[in-house]
Amino acid sequence: MRETKNARCAIAVLLGSLWISACSDDASSTGPSTAGSGGSVGGSGSGAGATGGGGGTVEPCALGSTWTVVDDFVYSPGEPSNVGAIAAGPAGELYVSGVVRQGMFRALLRKSVDGGATWTTLEGVDPDSMQPVGGSGLVVDPAGVLFTVGVQGGQRVVWRSDDGGETFSRLDDAITIPTTIPCNTGAIAREADGTLYTVASCDDTGWLVRRGEDSGATWSTASTFQLATGKPARSGEVFVDAMGRPFTAGQAHDALDVNHWVVRGPDAQGNWATLDDYQLGQDAHAAAASLGGRTRLFAVGAAATALPDFTGSHWIVRSQDPTTRAWSTADDFAPSMTATSWAMAIYEDPAGALLVAGYVDETGTGANSAVARRSDDGGASWRVVDTYSYQAGKPTAATHLASDPAGNVYMTVRGVDATDNPHWIVRKLACD
Repeated sequence: MRETKNARCAIAVLLGSLWISACSDDASSTGPSTAGSGGSVGGSGSGAGATGGGGGTVEPCALGSTWTVVDDFVYSPGEPSNVGAIAAGPAGELYVSGVVRQGMFRALLRKSVDGGATWTTLEGVDPDSMQPVGGSGLVVDPAGVLFTVGVQGGQRVVWRSDDGGETFSRLDDAITIPTTIPCNTGAIAREADGTLYTVASCDDTGWLVRRGEDSGATWSTASTFQLATGKPARSGEVFVDAMGRPFTAGQAHDALDVNHWVVRGPDAQGNWATLDDYQLGQDAHAAAASLGGRTRLFAVGAAATALPDFTGSHWIVRSQDPTTRAWSTADDFAPSMTATSWAMAIYEDPAGALLVAGYVDETGTGANSAVARRSDDGGASWRVVDTYSYQAGKPTAATHLASDPAGNVYMTVRGVDATDNPHWIVRKLACD
């Protein structure tokens, strides 16, 4: 049975970074979401705050308890501003990417150097097209070099900026994006030795993982993936764990067009393989959105209990045992029989406390709220610690998490106002 258009749209929002052609001509409904990346300084770019991704030297403090809005941004009044990825640098500088509209859609980057108190819109341009750079994925190395991935002129491009986002150079532009097939713009992560990984997908060809050695000087294809030949496979995040191993998450259709939750990475022999292929209900849709973790690998996403779509999906967190490599469900959250829930991003603090952000639609009307759940016992038990709605009766969705070197956590949120225009929102959880 094929998925409905609503299911396709939901998957595009969940896994899309920025879906270039998906379920709508209005990028306010299919704009940047989980599959951009973010992360702590030098980290993986997944929003997980892993310490092993890039060698940050400041040990962050414990999770806080109070959220504040530090950026509520609209590029052009009355037009959509869709927030995407977020990442932090070694001095605590923050970068946020997304797509906005002023007559026509364009990419955008914003930066804060004071913990979100003030923000600057960056106007760096691609050196070839001279169009604005605003990638769907972001990562910053310990020297403060910014790497981002996005699309420019029909190519999927990895850029590098050595001056805080003022100017950019191209590192990888070997992949051409078709204009008639749904594709995403990709996510990016970094190993401690400087090796970069990107993951992106097009529906006709599936996932594509690229590896950039020497800080992106030399690129090659590391892995490709489709679950069923000729069926769509849509990538989400790429993440590098504390041991320097890359992992990717997303979803892929089987021969019957049912979505599987998929996590891939190196097997025991170091070869790329599917590590977790999960469905909550037999032959029901499931999708992994993001990855993270310090003590072990976690994946977050959503899983439905029955066809035809993701209506009534559960908020799912799964983890891999570091010894046996077996996967199990750490959190299966369904606040009601009618609620549709999605886990979107995960952060683990130095003490092992876990924070997962996502969104829940309690009523089935699309008026979802951004939700954060926390575990202080390694995922054995969970509780809701934050529920946020930008405008009553309108959609609000958390998309990414990132931490700065001090341990403050930032959440990007897409909040729709009373006139149905999305706002670019960043919230801060100051550490204790």
